[in-house]
Amino acid sequence: MDFYEFAENFQRRTAKRMVDFEAALLKAQKQMEETVRQQEIARQMNIKKPPTMYPKGTIRGGKVQGVLRREAPGGMN
Repeated sequence: MDFYEFAENFQRRTAKRMVDFEAALLKAQKQMEETVRQQEIARQMNIKKPPTMYPKGTIRGGKVQGVLRREAPGGMN
């Protein structure tokens, strides 16, 4: 392979990578626009988020204090 053949192949590969990159950017842009559109529809419909599920136990001072069970040695209560 001489230099000219190498340069020609390099240009082809680079051009293909650029086309692939531009296609990926276009796809990402369309996905972002669709997400924005869906969020706007949800905002107009005033759809509420489902309530946050907290772990079992009570919340005090920002920490979850679950119910602890003391087991006797040997696994019996």
